[in-house]
Amino acid sequence: MQTLKSLAKQHYHIAYRPDIDGLRAIAILAVVIFHAFPNFLPGGFIGVDVFFVISGYLISKIIFTDLNAEKFYFGRFYANRIRRIFPALITILIICYAVGWFILLPDEFKQLGHHIEASSGFFQNIVLWKESGYFDNATEFKPLMHLWSLSVEEQFYLVFPFLVFLVWKTRFNVVFILFFILILSFYQNVTGMKSDPVKDFYAPQSRLWEMLAGSILAYSQLFSLASNNIVTRNGNFFKISISTKFKKIKNNIFNGVSFFGLLSLAFGLLWIDRDKLFPGWLALIPVVGAFMLIAAGSDAWINRKFLSNKLMLFIGKISYPLYLWHWILLSFPQIVENKAPGFSIRLLAILLSVLLAWVTFKMIESPIRFGKKSAGGIWVLGVVLFCIGLTGFVTFEMDGLDFRGDMKSLQHTYSGLSLYAPNEKLQDCSHELQKIGFNYCKQSSTNLPSLAMVGDSHAEHLFYGTIKSSQDNWILLGNSSCPPTMGIEVTSTSAHDCKKFMFDIFSYLARSENIKTVALSYFGGYASDKDFAADHVIKNNGPAEIKVTGDYESSKEGLFFSGLNNSINFLEKNNKDVILIVDIPELPFFPRSCLSRPFFSSEIKNCTLDRKVVDKRQEVMRKEVKRLASLHPRMRVFDTLPYLCNESVCNVFINNELIYRDSHHLGIYGSKYLGGEFVRWLDSAHGKREM
Repeated sequence: MQTLKSLAKQHYHIAYRPDIDGLRAIAILAVVIFHAFPNFLPGGFIGVDVFFVISGYLISKIIFTDLNAEKFYFGRFYANRIRRIFPALITILIICYAVGWFILLPDEFKQLGHHIEASSGFFQNIVLWKESGYFDNATEFKPLMHLWSLSVEEQFYLVFPFLVFLVWKTRFNVVFILFFILILSFYQNVTGMKSDPVKDFYAPQSRLWEMLAGSILAYSQLFSLASNNIVTRNGNFFKISISTKFKKIKNNIFNGVSFFGLLSLAFGLLWIDRDKLFPGWLALIPVVGAFMLIAAGSDAWINRKFLSNKLMLFIGKISYPLYLWHWILLSFPQIVENKAPGFSIRLLAILLSVLLAWVTFKMIESPIRFGKKSAGGIWVLGVVLFCIGLTGFVTFEMDGLDFRGDMKSLQHTYSGLSLYAPNEKLQDCSHELQKIGFNYCKQSSTNLPSLAMVGDSHAEHLFYGTIKSSQDNWILLGNSSCPPTMGIEVTSTSAHDCKKFMFDIFSYLARSENIKTVALSYFGGYASDKDFAADHVIKNNGPAEIKVTGDYESSKEGLFFSGLNNSINFLEKNNKDVILIVDIPELPFFPRSCLSRPFFSSEIKNCTLDRKVVDKRQEVMRKEVKRLASLHPRMRVFDTLPYLCNESVCNVFINNELIYRDSHHLGIYGSKYLGGEFVRWLDSAHGKREM
């Protein structure tokens, strides 16, 4: 039996196509420009889809060639993958961890540790899917966000060789099987956009078809010229020889295919943007474009003259380390400044990433990939990557190693950047409620609740502090981005069916005789026409939409008022006391910008917000609340502003403690502080009607 060492010594040559390196250059330049200057190339993120097609094509060509020569060995295949992927990846992860050690806050370093663990284990796409969307406000602050695509590719490499080997040995038609799986994957990609677009973006099953497109092309090109070869031995389904037909077509047809492939990519780069649902049907644009450019062959004019010129070849050869470097150099300055760096900084970051990519390629990637091959070297790379992943895991489990540098002296200010104390868990709701699927379904104890907090994430951020101060039994019911309204549909960044969830929540409350009081807490800007909070502005998704059927006021403000009024009417008819909580001020900046970073300075900056600005922003919301209060004399109103603001300013720090965790949510201290004030207000004269 051959050893890994002996397999590593075997080489089988696959003809080099310089135009594919040129296509890599297009893909990486598109991604880099999009990340650095998104307005210049709004669809630049489709470069990742081009990489998927290229990867599927090249890997499949290697596997099919070796299978046909009866010289395919899993050991050699994965050894080559390790030599190709691991060296540059290890370099990036070590440097990223070292930089993070010195400049990241504990929660940021904790998240980086989790992402290093996920990147080392090649499941970063799954982690990001669980955390957030590709285009949400958080991605700019995740230095390893871009490694999701590498994880998808490695997941493909893990499964695809075994699938092809099995199909090959059982003598099924290879193209038929691959095409069948491609159709299933594409169907998942299209339907997934409706049910869960974030999952659809990151899930390997939704991206598999892009790599299989390259695989089918590789198979067709390799075996179409053989009259008695694999196409024949594996069945008659694809017995018609594609390449034989290509051979008879004149050069201008090849040129035409290449031209339309490049045109398709150019159209996608300029027309697709982050506001369009992607991948879905739109992913056909970059996939078809890349497919056509590869299918046209290296002799097509565009492939020969444009894709194969020296500059494109240089960029294509360093495309992998350039992909690894560029995002961390763009992300870390943004983390430190809490805003997008200026044009000159971004340009400098890109130039530096090109330099570092070249150094990485010449000094690290090439010597290991093309130098002396040994089984020992493979094991060393594997062990090093494992240790890096383990370090990330430990960092995550130890809450970002808050003992670094001067973190201990500043820990009380940083703790506000999360909502719950480390390792603290709240009591889960009953199974009956959990199976409905609410984001927020927690209780203060195992006893039957007598009070309920209902709403979106702004109900959640107050609930923690409320139950810490209250002796009563509370229950939290809600969904992110879903206000406590009935009869209207509010749509924002959430993919949830808010109308249904809120109907289920209020139906449960109506059935629950033990629950006497319901507090409604929600984000105050739903009825506003413009985003204001820094998290929402950078997300650039625009304000929420409100839809309704029936005889309601037609304005956005009127529709939202009707939804709240319906809820209050329903609760009061079911003998519930209603408390309406006026939302906290939104911040047009990130609260992290008020803190000094480790190893920089321990000074806390003076961050406040002009009270007039807050009053102006909350004008629409407060108009709604006053109108509701006049219609519902029994309803009580808890106004948060007297506890957070004076006549001139609203505070980000109270008692030198940070009260916000982002630009519109409370952190640990903020929740405890305001929750305590809410409970005291509730206990004093049962909460007088204030407004």
